Amino acid sequence: MRNSLGRAGNPAGVPRALQTRAVAALGIVLGVTLVYLPAVRCGFVNWDDGPYVYENSAVLSGLSLRTFTAAWTNVTFHSWAPLTTLSYLLDSTLFGTQPWGYHLTSVLLHAAAAGLLFSALAPMTGCPWRSAAATLLFALHPLRVESVAWVAERKDVLSVFFLAFTLVAYERYCRRPSPAGYAAVAAAMTASLLSKSTLVTLPALLVLVDYWPLQRLAGVSSLKPLEAPRYPTVSLQTALLEKLPLLAVAGVFAAVTLATQAGAIKQAASLPLLTVRLPLGLWSIVRYLGMSLWPVGLHPAYCHPGAGAATWPVFAAALAGVCALAGVAASTRRSLPAVFVGLAWFTVSLAPVIGIVAQQGFQSHADRFTYVPHIGLAVAVVWLGAEAARRLPGGVIAAGAMLAAVLAAFIVADERQIAHWRGDDTLWQWILSVDPGNYVANRKQGHRLVVEQKDYDAGRRCYLAALGWLEQAGELDPGEAGDVCARLAHVEFDTGNHALARRYRDRALAEAADGEYTQWVVKHMRVGPRRDPAEAAKPLLRAGLADARAGQLDAALAAFEEALAADPECAEAANNLGLALAERGRKEDAAESLARAVALNPLNADYRLNLAQALAAVGNLEAAVTECRMARELDPTDAGIRNVERSLVGGPQ
Repeated sequence: MRNSLGRAGNPAGVPRALQTRAVAALGIVLGVTLVYLPAVRCGFVNWDDGPYVYENSAVLSGLSLRTFTAAWTNVTFHSWAPLTTLSYLLDSTLFGTQPWGYHLTSVLLHAAAAGLLFSALAPMTGCPWRSAAATLLFALHPLRVESVAWVAERKDVLSVFFLAFTLVAYERYCRRPSPAGYAAVAAAMTASLLSKSTLVTLPALLVLVDYWPLQRLAGVSSLKPLEAPRYPTVSLQTALLEKLPLLAVAGVFAAVTLATQAGAIKQAASLPLLTVRLPLGLWSIVRYLGMSLWPVGLHPAYCHPGAGAATWPVFAAALAGVCALAGVAASTRRSLPAVFVGLAWFTVSLAPVIGIVAQQGFQSHADRFTYVPHIGLAVAVVWLGAEAARRLPGGVIAAGAMLAAVLAAFIVADERQIAHWRGDDTLWQWILSVDPGNYVANRKQGHRLVVEQKDYDAGRRCYLAALGWLEQAGELDPGEAGDVCARLAHVEFDTGNHALARRYRDRALAEAADGEYTQWVVKHMRVGPRRDPAEAAKPLLRAGLADARAGQLDAALAAFEEALAADPECAEAANNLGLALAERGRKEDAAESLARAVALNPLNADYRLNLAQALAAVGNLEAAVTECRMARELDPTDAGIRNVERSLVGGPQ
């Protein structure tokens, strides 16, 4: 029975195919959400999550007019991604510093992206079942876990969410071209680029979509005999001209990326193009294909093998692999255009991240870099498998069973990998269990052991392993080795190996003088071993300092003398007493007290400098110069020490 609004049971008059697609899309969203929902039990990790979220005061202050404006100008880790920053700000407003909220947002974005991807593929291809299979292979593949479970990779899920929106908008525009439809495509693409700039290849990917599944390129697309186009056709020239505004948008973002990632590009340029970057870049394409088809041994920190690994056999193998991939794609261009387009999508979208133009730090490749490429690869695999199954007796049932088994295996692998993101300890232990010599994991685990747990022996082993990897791989960036040396200096100094600590510190200064950890360890070492004064001496030291600042030197002298009597081993009291005596003009007594401070703590650069000046005041210039030089050894970065030394030896100021 009909009603006035449409079919019986369908009062809105919605076509049954559209209803079916909507239900399927909702099912995909719910299924993907359930698989990745355990990520909400994960915390933040000490790898980029801090600068992006929990150490970022601007993000933690929440969404406001000020932070909204700042999001459009801030650059984090050489990346300008204002929409990603805004998503963190919104999470901060809603969830504060609770990591579960940030993880939930990433899970929902990934699930929504999968639903939108299916909503684009199904009408484009006219094959909803194949589209659903491809979407699930893409969304549930273990290589997705890194992007979803790592808060710092919010830009991945957000950019692909808008990429899927772009494909939905593009399908509607191609079905019924209009300026408004084109504007929707451009807006969605811009939003994707504002989330992550690597999708500058999107105009080229849309040309591939024009070829198949839309088959809208007159005289170029592979239409079967007697098959009518489902979308209005255009010439190849028109389709290319149609992409020019989108290409201009991509060009702007490419220019911004080149500017913000100038350091990474300079680092890549230091490696020879033909003998290192090109062979390793081509090899990474083959490696990504292998990881996709056999996802075992995955982890989030694959270290670059260094210049020595790019041998001619590697180049030959990489070139052969890429040529084979290109050959398969070319041979299927007419007979199986889905395979051709899928493999082309896979290769084109990988181009910005294979290290030929910009080196991604010390990572040779990364699971997250397959996020966009896997869309094409999943389509190619599903359509190839479906065509093979269609031609074999019982092939469809066998293919369905195989798909179910693969997805079940993916879900189990996803659950295991998500658990590794629970916290710092589980993350670094996971990586080291797969790759014991891993530079990134050893450095991060060493920091956690030394700084958080004060386990210097275990931390030293991690740092030494990290330094060994850097020296073996060839220093892609000497600053990294310098940073590890600064960390080793910290360990050796705090465990009493002061001479070794100074050697590590000096190497750190030579290779990473501007490094944050290098500067910290110099300040840490210049004051010598830490020793708290006795409880009885502490109030006397505070009182003496207050009296000295107030100009009451007699009271200050008395307080410091009492403090030293209360704690004869307190170098701080002896130093402060010596300075007060010097202010009183009692030069000999001052030199004696300052010498006592140096004897109690010979590794304090300030005590040595104070003694040098006191010795100079009593005419003992030779001893004063010696103390100055020893102070300079304790802190080679202090310009004040060098100036005092030059004045003592009669050099220019």
